[in-house]
Amino acid sequence: MRFIDYMKISSNEDESIFRSLKIDIIKDDKYIDIVDKLSKKHQYITESKNIIDDINKDFKRIYSGKYKYGFCIDKDIDINQLKIKESYKNILYKKYFEVNERLNNIKKHFEEELSFTIK
Repeated sequence: MRFIDYMKISSNEDESIFRSLKIDIIKDDKYIDIVDKLSKKHQYITESKNIIDDINKDFKRIYSGKYKYGFCIDKDIDINQLKIKESYKNILYKKYFEVNERLNNIKKHFEEELSFTIK
């Protein structure tokens, strides 16, 4: 697919933002409203909020500071900058890749649905 065709898939700003989101460590979740709005229209997007809840439960067992996992375009802090044991950092990296892969599958399904509605 050509890039121009790819960018035409969504005409809505919220849809475009959702397509560019990832899950990472942040202070404030600025994009949760967009995910909530889209999950009302597309029920399967609700799973992405469950992903965030699950990883934050595990994260709070390891880290008790001001950061949490959430939707973002640019991360606030890297896992290596957290003041936790190295073994915990390895666990967090593994979880990070798992949850982002799950989110990418949701976004892929979303993009496929958008491409069918445009054609």
